Amino acid sequence: PLDAEMEAAASLAQQVLPPRSRNHRRKKKNQGADGYENSGHETSDFLFTEDDKSDYFVTEDDKDDDDGGDAEDEINNDSVMETINVATAKLSIEGAENGNDADNITCKEDITLTTCASPTHSPPLSPPQPSTATLSKPRRKRAPRKRGKGKKGPQPVPEDHLPDSIVTQDDDENDATRTLDGQSQQKGVVQEEEQSANPLYVSCQVCTDQPPQQQQQYDDSIYIDEDDDDYPADMRIQKEEEEEQLEEDAPKKPKRTIEEELTFLERISDTRYQVQVGFVPNMKVPAEIIVNSDLQTLLVQELRDTCCIGPYAEAEQSFIPALRQAANVAALPGIVKASLAMPDVHSGYGFCIGNVAAFDMEDPLSVVSPGGVGFDINCGVRLIRTNLTEVDLTGEMKEKLAEEMFQKIPVGVGRKGEIKCTEDDLDRLLAEGVDWAVEKGLAWPEDRDHCEENGRMDMADPSFVSKRAKKRGLKQLGTLGAGNHYAEIQIVDEVYDQNAADTMGIGKVGQVCIMIHTGSRGLGHQVATDALTTMERAMSKDKIELNDRQLSCARIGSREGKEYLAGMASAANFAWVNRSCITALTRKVFADMFKRTPEEMEMHLVYDVCHNIAKVEEHSIGGVMKKLLVHRKGSTRAFPPYHPNIPKDYQSIGQPVLIGGTMGTCSYVLVGTDKGMTETFGSTCHGAGRALSRNQSRKKLDHVQVLERLKNDGISIRVASPMLVAEEAPESYKNVTDVIDTCEDAGISRKVVKLRPVAVIKG
Repeated sequence: PLDAEMEAAASLAQQVLPPRSRNHRRKKKNQGADGYENSGHETSDFLFTEDDKSDYFVTEDDKDDDDGGDAEDEINNDSVMETINVATAKLSIEGAENGNDADNITCKEDITLTTCASPTHSPPLSPPQPSTATLSKPRRKRAPRKRGKGKKGPQPVPEDHLPDSIVTQDDDENDATRTLDGQSQQKGVVQEEEQSANPLYVSCQVCTDQPPQQQQQYDDSIYIDEDDDDYPADMRIQKEEEEEQLEEDAPKKPKRTIEEELTFLERISDTRYQVQVGFVPNMKVPAEIIVNSDLQTLLVQELRDTCCIGPYAEAEQSFIPALRQAANVAALPGIVKASLAMPDVHSGYGFCIGNVAAFDMEDPLSVVSPGGVGFDINCGVRLIRTNLTEVDLTGEMKEKLAEEMFQKIPVGVGRKGEIKCTEDDLDRLLAEGVDWAVEKGLAWPEDRDHCEENGRMDMADPSFVSKRAKKRGLKQLGTLGAGNHYAEIQIVDEVYDQNAADTMGIGKVGQVCIMIHTGSRGLGHQVATDALTTMERAMSKDKIELNDRQLSCARIGSREGKEYLAGMASAANFAWVNRSCITALTRKVFADMFKRTPEEMEMHLVYDVCHNIAKVEEHSIGGVMKKLLVHRKGSTRAFPPYHPNIPKDYQSIGQPVLIGGTMGTCSYVLVGTDKGMTETFGSTCHGAGRALSRNQSRKKLDHVQVLERLKNDGISIRVASPMLVAEEAPESYKNVTDVIDTCEDAGISRKVVKLRPVAVIKG
């Protein structure tokens, strides 16, 4: 007979391990890029009073008290997992064909049960059902969900699903959505993992659904669970199956060849092409693309690579080329004049990057679309001038300055800000924008005069920003982020318009400037994500039909539309304050390094522009002034001289326009023109625009070689995640000079100054 231990093992082996919850929520913990810890920060008397120091800067005690994670999303990493050896015995089946003799059973395999030893969690042990083939049944992996009408709501498309020959969306939308090793992830979705190598374990449903070796940490930006949907799982699956069946039963429309596609593309001038009505269904106006012949070739090639899918099958495809995206925008209700695309155009989420579209505020059918703003609301650029020259950066000073900026300005995925911000502070700054920063000593009073909208959108209402968005914003104020966001020390390299340059205070060749490019970080991303679900319901209620569900929208005058605009404006105010905080940190770094005050170095703000925003503006349509809601996604406002919405000291030259180049290439300062006001709603480009997808960049470029080339060019670089450098290499983007020249040839903006980078700080 079996002894007591062997009998217990045999008894345990007859029971069934409770199945893991299919809809378990994945846990994650916030951490810095490459394990980079928050550095200390000393304040200076010129920036803060003694009271301000204690109230608005993070102290070492604060860092000890706050681990930077989200309490409701945190994994209890301190839990100790115990391994209990239940029995070691041989389970050998030797008997007749019709049954097993208990006397012949011996145990020969270790049966190990794993449980959580947390003092508050003690789930009962439930051993597994043995099998002649395996001791555990492999978990059925969930089939990937297809994007299309059968799926609830629009979802971002992972880059790994894109063809190698086509371009992905701009980083302005998907900042900080990659793992630290540079691998792309689908925005907001974490893929399910393989089941543990240990086949026998008991999961604690309170702590974690995974065995200890399965636990992973994810950046806070990966926050949407795959199963986090409006419908319960069974209802959602049933709904998807029904809609997919309807799509299969519907008659298929014919697909066009690339030659047939190009018959809709008409050349208007050397810098303007028009996509005629009829290219996609339901176009209200044409789409106009401002590109030269070289840039137009890239767009046509992108269309050629996807033409086999056809223009009537958006629900079946995971990528939509920029030309078709611009045309789909032209089919939105209430759009006026044309759907416009700037020279840096490339495919994005819903709207293409570089898209400008205006909607009549008096038309009850007009819509607002989060896809026309982007996920990084009010991503923008600001330029700070100094009276320093390149001579002041000789020797070791440039390297020391770059290192100090890298240490004091939080960069990279998951970095916490150096600026303390309470919940009350957050609500105030969401409503007041730069006015709050001025009150707290984080910005100079004159700074707000040189920001679009004076750094404050009055339609903001923090009550329409979700708790989740606010939680993300609390720890990210004063942070740069990752992707194509940066802080650069630049030198005035060439002056094209001396009068305009002198008016801005940047008219001396060799003059040192600082350019900052970042946005609303996780708070803005969450506002956009929250809005997509709301817009889906609004479209169903108002029976709005779209060519692409990524264009989810709501009537401007509807409750959903007003709430989104209020939340978007709040996120825009956050972005202006975020850039103001980074400016305060930059001024302090320069003061510490050069032993002079920022006032003595004349560190004035030249201007601050946003290039992901929707604003209410007045424009002439057919000779009649109309109030329009102008969406600018990856495009910059460029108002002409004497426009009432630009600062008084720039009235004679027009609005400054700041165009950041690629990492290691030049940037530009432009001004707006009268022609741009009449033809593009006072808009121009925002940067170079991607030429290679991030996947292509990682495959074709070596980050070590990229860093070496920058060093050989005399550019100091500090980067939190070196593996991501290849994604932002100059070869990954279009030639920024071609883009700028196209804008000038088209008459929508004028060149004033070219800036050359000497030090780059990136996430």
